[in-house]
Amino acid sequence: MGIRAVISTQTPLVRFRASMEDILIKYGESDCIDVESMDPEDYQKSPGGVTAMVGPMVASLMRSGEFSTVRWVSFNPSAPPCFRYGGIENHSVYMTSDKVPLYTNFKESLWNEIHGISRMKLDKGEYEAFASFNWLTAERLMQFLTEVDLYWVHDFQLMLVSNMIGPSAPVVYQWHIPFVPSLMQPLMARFILKNMETADSLIVSTRREMEGLTRLGSHGRAFQLYPWIDESQHVVPPGAVEEALAKYGLEGKEIMLLVARMDPIKRQDVAIQAFAKVAKERRNLVLVLVGNGSFTSSGLGHSKGAAWRSKLMGMVRELGLEDRVKMLGFVDDKRLAALYEASRLVILPSQLEGFGITTLEAWIHGKPVIVSSGAGSSELVVNGVNGFVFRANDVEDLAGKMMDALKMDVDSMGKNGRQIAMMNTMDKAMNRLKDIFKETIESSSLGSGGQ
Repeated sequence: MGIRAVISTQTPLVRFRASMEDILIKYGESDCIDVESMDPEDYQKSPGGVTAMVGPMVASLMRSGEFSTVRWVSFNPSAPPCFRYGGIENHSVYMTSDKVPLYTNFKESLWNEIHGISRMKLDKGEYEAFASFNWLTAERLMQFLTEVDLYWVHDFQLMLVSNMIGPSAPVVYQWHIPFVPSLMQPLMARFILKNMETADSLIVSTRREMEGLTRLGSHGRAFQLYPWIDESQHVVPPGAVEEALAKYGLEGKEIMLLVARMDPIKRQDVAIQAFAKVAKERRNLVLVLVGNGSFTSSGLGHSKGAAWRSKLMGMVRELGLEDRVKMLGFVDDKRLAALYEASRLVILPSQLEGFGITTLEAWIHGKPVIVSSGAGSSELVVNGVNGFVFRANDVEDLAGKMMDALKMDVDSMGKNGRQIAMMNTMDKAMNRLKDIFKETIESSSLGSGGQ
């Protein structure tokens, strides 16, 4: 018999364009509405991020029989209380409108602390809202108390949940962003570690995060698992490349691709400045930026994404690169795969990144990468073999690496990268996850603590 699993993320699998009232009027009342029977214009899959990686994995675990039932709990202010999508029963968490900005401010401050951007100052009201969101999520999770064998909880926004749900069922907590204690105030690093240790098992993305846990003397059960790529999402049908190039006016261009949400930590500005130096030498080269704001920007009303995009557009104008830098915003999965296929190089310039799935996406298409030293995926990059690593935030170093890569056999480097990507496919990661789930459940049933 398979595992009865309950998944929890901040970001939902599906966002609704229509209001909850409009959905009820149009489709009638239902205990759990079937999203795939709705008109496509009334909803959309959440692009990118944790859900884009975890969603296909959950579907695969269901098909394999590893998961017998799945419920998914997430923050979805405009959604019905229950809806079905892709065979998964989704349950929505709500907060009162006065609490949402306080919650958002706290998690953004915490995120900045974790990434070494700014020191966090604790605000009582904001922390109460953050704790309240975690409790509301925990309450939803505990509704399935008699029907769950395993909770799989994701990322820093839900770090309090493992402790709140107590012994109701074992928890696998997956941390997707960096954990580098030296970048944080000691009190905050210990606060995060203490909450990580309340889970029965912890999964982190890279060796860097495992080292961070070791440095702080973690006593919990921890596993390192690189993020995975779903090959089926990167199949490019005949004619798709030509269609995408025509749509975005990129026919005949040499494309340098950057895929990342609009956020200062992604350092698109460093890439634009470095590109400006390289563009003088290669007249046919264009820099293509794909991505819009995160769920915080688009779903929670935080203006960070829009403000950053505006700043980047101003930089492009100042550098006179309006015809050489293309900012496409959101691109659907099919066209994104086509853009990867058409690109010559893929850039990941983040100041700090838990991993950077765009590295694997580029490699699965046989494209070399230029990755910041702050990205976790830099652990997999070998200079001149499958790409290059440049010093984070260093415009001159990135420009130099761009020139080096463009002079080399990019096809050969891309093939080498594809070999690495094939070691991190969803199927291979699923086997590892099955082992982690099994060990977690068995250890919990035996009453043992973390190792």
